[in-house]
Amino acid sequence: MKTSRSKSRTCYLIYLIYSLLILVPCEVKSQNFVAANYTTRSTNGIPISPRTGKSLSGGGWKDKLLAPLRSLMGTRAYDPWRYFMSVKRREVNERRSSSSSSSRFYSTSIPAEFDARLRWPNCPTIGEIFEQGSCASCWAVVPTDVMSDRICIHSGGHHVVRLSAGNLLACCRMCGKGCKGGFPGGAWMYWKKQGIVTGASYSSEYGCQKYQFFPCYQPRIEGSPKIKCPKTENTLLQCKETCRASYARSYKQDLYYGESVYRIPNDVQAIQLEILEHGPVQANLRIYEDFLHYKSGVYQHKSGKGLEYHAVKLFGWGTDDDGTPYWLAANPWSKRWGNGGFFKILRGSNHAEIEDHIMAGIPKLAPTDVEDHELNLI
Repeated sequence: MKTSRSKSRTCYLIYLIYSLLILVPCEVKSQNFVAANYTTRSTNGIPISPRTGKSLSGGGWKDKLLAPLRSLMGTRAYDPWRYFMSVKRREVNERRSSSSSSSRFYSTSIPAEFDARLRWPNCPTIGEIFEQGSCASCWAVVPTDVMSDRICIHSGGHHVVRLSAGNLLACCRMCGKGCKGGFPGGAWMYWKKQGIVTGASYSSEYGCQKYQFFPCYQPRIEGSPKIKCPKTENTLLQCKETCRASYARSYKQDLYYGESVYRIPNDVQAIQLEILEHGPVQANLRIYEDFLHYKSGVYQHKSGKGLEYHAVKLFGWGTDDDGTPYWLAANPWSKRWGNGGFFKILRGSNHAEIEDHIMAGIPKLAPTDVEDHELNLI
């Protein structure tokens, strides 16, 4: 009995450490706001407000926690999930060794260009931008987006569903602070252990539980109408194990689970193989000021301070006309940002730490899963 309790405590501690390593608060500020309000720096290099003394980074996290968390984010420190990562490494290494040469293996197995939207056209969620609104919830929105893609892909296109970011946001207590930032690792673990029900956007009547916040993008884009984002309150996040009244299934019947969850090592070819064989993946990106104003082309950080970390979806790759390799990615900020919410980012050099923290999972599918081909998933 003591041994069992000891193992449980050890597992919990390991998971907590892991969650801290990949904290993604998701909240960013516009460049003008930064210039006007955050012009001084604290001794540890984090921008602070001369008016309030509060730190720019952290999406609401207490200042005393920012230094240790900032030092952990984006680093390749001790990772308690290394055994999951090694499984993916072994899989790649075995496939490499099965060929007469690794160069021949990759030249025949990994295409020069790939777009998951074209590879799996019967899975519409891959090409959709689910907007997180005025909530720092990328840690929930992006994982559920990737999970939805993979349920469709692994079912051969028979089960087209969208998992509810709102359900995960409200019910995952170990995932962080809701709209003030959270842990993507916790989101994946929650999917495997507790399951997540279906649900789409604020205005949609699809699924069991809809998302709590309507689309809203704070940094104004030149030429776009000014939209005032409402103040986000975590009081809106109430975990309820019930579905909306008109929904045909019970909460328990509607739960989807992950069969396995894991990280992919910082290895471009391993990431490509994962996307090629299993579908899009979740990545953590360090946000710089110039990223806020991205419109087209291959993003490469050139100016501005680092602001925060943010979860995005990688779903393909290619090479630009000038020979620049890139990842295809989706950003949940807004369809009004970038190229309709999509962007390209430099591939192969861990630019903005885009290749450091890649997470994914395999869905657990059952014959009783519902087919929702013609439903509005957004």
